[in-house]
Amino acid sequence: YSNTWNRFIQKRFRAGEGAKTVTKLTEIHLGEDEYSHFVMFEGREIRKNRYFHEADGVSRSFDVYLGALWGLHTAKAEFEAREAMVIFSPPPFAVIEVTGNEFFDGRNLVDRSFADVQAEVASGRPA
Repeated sequence: YSNTWNRFIQKRFRAGEGAKTVTKLTEIHLGEDEYSHFVMFEGREIRKNRYFHEADGVSRSFDVYLGALWGLHTAKAEFEAREAMVIFSPPPFAVIEVTGNEFFDGRNLVDRSFADVQAEVASGRPA
């Protein structure tokens, strides 16, 4: 939609012991000059288009992966309070729940393909 690039380094971590669904996020946005220092790592990145939507007071982001992960689409919902998260029902178009499944963490997806994703989903392993 905006045809803009956002480049950043991102780190997610669990907010507490056993808190698989509550994460904290740290991001460092990179300017062009800063990003140029990371060119040597080319190939170790995930490219995706991110779309935002709000419904029923819940902010959602939808990621459509590009490249080797083409075919993977994920959604994330953000809540103001834990109580809202607990009562949340996924929308009918959600195929599987991957919250807490480390396979779907960005650091693990970076060297994967969509065939790997299909194998993980077919394995039926719980999150």
